[in-house]
Amino acid sequence: MQTIDTRAFKVIDISKTVHPPTQQMGPDEIHTRVGQETLIWPIEQYNSAVDTSVYQIVKLKTHLGTHLEAPFHMYPKDGKTLSDFPADTWLGRMVNLKFDLGPNTIITLDVMKKVDNGRLKGNDIVLIHSTAKLEGDNPYNHSAPAVSREATEYLLMKRIKMFAFPSSISFLPAPDNAHDILLRNGIPILEWVTNLDKLTQDVAFLVAIPAFGKVIGIDSSPVQVVVIEGADFD
Repeated sequence: MQTIDTRAFKVIDISKTVHPPTQQMGPDEIHTRVGQETLIWPIEQYNSAVDTSVYQIVKLKTHLGTHLEAPFHMYPKDGKTLSDFPADTWLGRMVNLKFDLGPNTIITLDVMKKVDNGRLKGNDIVLIHSTAKLEGDNPYNHSAPAVSREATEYLLMKRIKMFAFPSSISFLPAPDNAHDILLRNGIPILEWVTNLDKLTQDVAFLVAIPAFGKVIGIDSSPVQVVVIEGADFD
């Protein structure tokens, strides 16, 4: 049996923090939070009927903060929900692809191949982000570098099992939309990761267990994502 020294590991949290409101929200705030992927209603707290503990009731958008999307999100007729995937989908070898690109640029097939440089080996989680300097923290910033259709098809050819990205990456309109192409091909998408400047390894280990992964019929789920560095994951 292999011995693993966990003291050598570095765990980096790359999930967003969401602050629930404390007061009831009006339509304008709800609309804004929908666009920002931060829609959660005020948390309701109750006293237990059997002891001195409390419990809470939470109502939220399934696409809250850093979240995992299943194909059902875009293809509700025949796309898989989160519970249709095996548990080992949500963790594994992660390849960190960082693109030194500015706003309003395209990640072409040639650029994708160059940055990959043979690191994608199959059954990987690919994390794509860029150095583009963008205005604000809008998760749907369409001036961010966009993944081309050809670059997306390259990822499919490399048999990735999950696609992760932050707000520094965007997508082209349909039918070249990488987001939709990946979901149509059964690849879950991990959206709005953050703190990527803290990553130091090109290949590491990612864990992203969806909170609602065992709830039947769910299209997406909030998730806390960590990257584990400190070992050779090649």
